[in-house]
Amino acid sequence: MEYDNKNSFVLFRNDKKASPKAPDFKGTYTDADGKEWDVAAWEKTSKAGNAFFSGKISEKREKGNYISPHNASKGNGYQPQQEDKDLPF
Repeated sequence: MEYDNKNSFVLFRNDKKASPKAPDFKGTYTDADGKEWDVAAWEKTSKAGNAFFSGKISEKREKGNYISPHNASKGNGYQPQQEDKDLPF
């Protein structure tokens, strides 16, 4: 039987946090159609003192085609793709 990872996710501790607002955990989620999504989670504490996770699921980004606002001014070697050059803004 082949492994089926649909409707499942994996999270890894983010040991390379660039800022305090960066997620504590990062990973991927695979939906029922087999599409992968990015997952981010933050460890938080409620007003009552209970620990919990807060998270976000977003469309998967292609590596190398994204500049975060944090890294935009650092000259991270991003090279615009042809499609980027054709954009009117």
